[in-house]
Amino acid sequence: MIQRIAAAIALWAAAAVAAAAVPATTVQFQTNTIALVADASDARSESSPLAPAPGLDPVPLFTSALAVNATDFASAGAIASGGLFSTSAEADSATGFTSAAADAHYTSTYTGPGVINLSLQFTFEGAASAGSAAAGSLSVVVWSGGVVVFDQLFSTTGSFDLQMPLYGADHVVDLQLFSEASTDPLGGFAASSAQLAFDVAMAPVPEPGSLVLALAGLAVLGAWTHRRLPSQR
Repeated sequence: MIQRIAAAIALWAAAAVAAAAVPATTVQFQTNTIALVADASDARSESSPLAPAPGLDPVPLFTSALAVNATDFASAGAIASGGLFSTSAEADSATGFTSAAADAHYTSTYTGPGVINLSLQFTFEGAASAGSAAAGSLSVVVWSGGVVVFDQLFSTTGSFDLQMPLYGADHVVDLQLFSEASTDPLGGFAASSAQLAFDVAMAPVPEPGSLVLALAGLAVLGAWTHRRLPSQR
């Protein structure tokens, strides 16, 4: 009997505290690519319109850049879609310096107090000849009330779960995925690719009244149990 009452109170308390996730006020994607060789270059950028309604993602973006000459080659690509970003860069030169870079950028805004939950899975692969370089990284920045409350650059493959209570009125979550490749000035090869699978959600701060009611229910159970125990001996 005691176990049933305890389970019922626990379920009631969870239901009282739980609430629907707070939708993002705005969500926007941006992609940027650039490719450079000795006598040619290409740079392209795209920004999505804001999501059509709170809680929805914008339309996906794909941006690419390409620069070539008789002996050199550079290319970059960036994809931004809901929950999945990808960037790549490649540089190949027989006689000189070449480089390429790409980034995919996510920005969302929220209003009111809550708890931001970030689930991030970052992967990176790169290869480069001697004297050349390939890199990939993930930047995560969170603002609250115009003040940076979290700022970290990840360059190691892995899964990261972050949770931050935010108070005040206005909050911004900024994720940026990078890929870069550059060759030795005397020539070489470099290539990099990075991927980010992510989920960004904001949960409401539990109402004080719900917590008080839950604690009161547990107190009643404790008192009832205390009275019942002597009669069961």
